[in-house]
Formats: sequence, structure tokens, C-alpha cells
Amino acid sequence: MRPISVKAVRLCFVLGFVCPLFTAAAGWAQPVALLEETQFLERVEASTNWGDLLQARTDAARSEGLRATIWTNPHVGAEHEQFFSGEDEASESTLWVSQVFDISGRRAHLAAAAGHGARGLGFEANALREARRRELRVLFAQTMYFQQRVAAHEALIAELEELQITANARRDLGDISALDALRIELDVERSIAHRERDALRRDAGWAQMEALTATKSPAGPWPRLAGELWTTGASTTAASIDEHPLLGAEAARADAAERRAQAAARGWIPAVELTVGLKRAGHFDGAAFGLLLGFSLPVALFDRGQADELAARAQLAHAKWQRATTHNALAADLEAARVVEGRLKSIGPGLQANRERAERIVRLSRAFYEAGEGDIRGLLDAFRARSDVELDFLEVGLELRQARIVIESLVFRSTP
Repeated sequence: MRPISVKAVRLCFVLGFVCPLFTAAAGWAQPVALLEETQFLERVEASTNWGDLLQARTDAARSEGLRATIWTNPHVGAEHEQFFSGEDEASESTLWVSQVFDISGRRAHLAAAAGHGARGLGFEANALREARRRELRVLFAQTMYFQQRVAAHEALIAELEELQITANARRDLGDISALDALRIELDVERSIAHRERDALRRDAGWAQMEALTATKSPAGPWPRLAGELWTTGASTTAASIDEHPLLGAEAARADAAERRAQAAARGWIPAVELTVGLKRAGHFDGAAFGLLLGFSLPVALFDRGQADELAARAQLAHAKWQRATTHNALAADLEAARVVEGRLKSIGPGLQANRERAERIVRLSRAFYEAGEGDIRGLLDAFRARSDVELDFLEVGLELRQARIVIESLVFRSTP
């Protein structure tokens, strides 16, 4: 029996000490939680307080309605008159209060117009929010697109580097020429350059997303975004733009203009001012007290609110025209996006078939090359073709997702 050497003892000691450390480190490593699109949108909204914007806009509009419903303040006055005639003297003192009463009904129409205005501003805020969400969803999709492009480049680079190791060994043995090894090296370097370019755009998108969410997470491995570009989502075929918040805002503006026009049409009905007071008349031989009653009203001979009514009618006509124009523009955008979505969906099966063909060509080219029946150029061409097909698949997937985002934003339903 041979004695155990000192080196063996040392090796066992080192392994016994180091292996538990690697095991613990592996236990510490936790899977990275990928960021969902909905989580990203929620974080952005939490950092921008959309509710405050909506509240501020509606409060500004409701203030007009409050102003229309509040009565005007009463007027309080006092007068004292003194008269002298020789040795005689007389005086009159009056204390009165007056209040204007609107009996035309204009105030109710103006209050209703303010309510429609507040509703319209609520719709506008929701439309602004949805437009912003659309931009954020496109940013998320583009960042995920470059994330997947980088992953495709890295898969290709890994295969090329493995092929490069084998080719260098065969070159040293004289089985292949140095030119073939250079061709492989060139393809590796080109693929690395393409990966770095796409990684730059991916990282720029991620930095923008972090800035929008007001967060700064430590740099971690990729991928960081969850989801796929080729997603269809729920069907929107039956959905329409009729309940889009922009159309709701235009309808509310038209309703407000209509009520303002109705209020202006009552301009011929005057507001009555009633006065009530006490009066004291004093003379050298005594004093007398009495009540003061009075009223006044303007006579609508010239200004009967014609200018206000004309302005309100013009605003109504403009609001109706604006709603029709907005409806046509939204309908055109929806139709265009649906055409794009339909065409891209139709070429999806062909793209998937091309991916399978490209993969089969790579397997056959590799087998021929390893069997000595094919050259390195054929195998490299197969690698490039498969990479191009995969990048085409991702590019069409991005266009499809963007078209889907446009459609979902256009058929968005909102109530203020």
C-alpha cells in the first residue's frame, strides 16, 4: 500500500474549502425578475401622478360652473341729508340693501356648460394619458426588440467561435488553409460589431426607461424585459373609435357651446334689482320713520346678447367640425394600422418556415463540412443566412407589435 502524498492532502484540503464556497455562491444567486410591460407602465404613472393632472383640469373647469351658480353679493348703503332754512332744520337718513336676481335662466345654462367643459377636460386628460402610454409601449417594444437582436447575435457568435477553435486546430495540422481561418475570424468580428451596435441601442432604451420610472437599478445580466414581439392579444375587430376620449372631448365641447348659446339667447330677459331699506325724516317739530322699497331693471333695447349668442354658435359649429375631423383622422389611422397588422400576420407562417429551412441548411452544411465534402464558405453562408432570417423575423415582429399598439390605443375606451 502506497503512502498518501502531501500534495494529495493539500489538494483535498483546498477542494474541501473552495467547493462549499462555490455552492454557497450558487445558492445566493437568484433568478433575475424580468420587467413586464404592465409593470413598466404602472411605474411611470406612479412617478408622474396622472391623477393630479386630471384633478387640476377638472377643478379649473368646475370653477366656471361654481361661478355661474353663486349669487352676486348684495349691496348695502346708507345716506344722510341735512337741510337748513333760516332757523329751521330738517334731515333724512336712509339705510338700504339691494340684491340682483337673475330670472332669465342663463345661470343654469352656464352652469351646465361648465359641467360639459369639465367633462371634456377629463376626456382630454385621458386622451393625453393614453397617447403617453402608447409612446411608452413603443419604447418598451423597441428595447425588447434590440434585446432579442443582441441575443440572436450572441448565439451566432458562440457557434462561430466554436467553429473558429476547431478551424484553428485543423489549420495547425494543415487540414485547412489559413485563408479559411481568416474568413471565420472575419465573420466573428463582424458579428461582434453588429452585436455591440444593437447592444448600444438596447442599453439606451433601458436607460430611458429607468429615467421615466425615476429608478436606477444596478446593472444586471440580460435579458431584463419579458414578453415576445409576435403576440396577437385580444381581438379588436369589432371595436371602433366611437368611444375614443378625443371624440368624447369634442362632443363635450359641442355640448358646452350649445348651452352657452342657449344662455346667450336669453339675453333679452333682464336681471331685476330689488332694494329694501329704512328711512327717517326729521323736522324741527318731530321725526317720521318709514320703509323703502324699490326695484330697477335694464331695458334690452340695444344689447340683447346677440354678440354672445353669435360667438357661442360659432364655437358650436367649430366643435362639431373638429369632432368630425378628429373622427375621420382616427378612423384613417385605425384602418391603416389594421391593414399593416393583417399583412404582417399573413407573412408570419412564411417567416417561421424560413427559420426552419435556415436551421436545416446549417445542419446539412455543418455535416458536409465535417465530412470533408463542403468548404468553409458554404458553412459560413449558411450561418449568415440563418442570422438574416432570424433578424427579419424579429423586425417584422416589432412592426406587428407596433401596429397592435396603435390599434389598441385607437379603440381605447375612457370615461372622465
